Amino acid sequence: MQNIINLSSIILNILPFIVIISAILTITSKNPVNSVIGLISVFINSAIIIIILSMDFIGLSYLIIYVGECLKRYIIKDNNLNIFINFILFN
Repeated sequence: MQNIINLSSIILNILPFIVIISAILTITSKNPVNSVIGLISVFINSAIIIIILSMDFIGLSYLIIYVGECLKRYIIKDNNLNIFINFILFN
């Protein structure tokens, strides 16, 4: 039990820094694909923090609503699916 508490406290100390770095990447990147990847990273890491704090439903709904909407709006609506897949596979 003590190891689980220590692991969750370590994760809760590291994830906010990852969220800040991802947010800076989202704001400063000139490539829209990099910006979307940074934004998705912010949402996923924020949801992980919420889930670790024992608010599972809120964390999972955060993932489904925000990450799903971000992917739908950017990739499907703007027809950037090929650009997104090529960026992930070849960069």
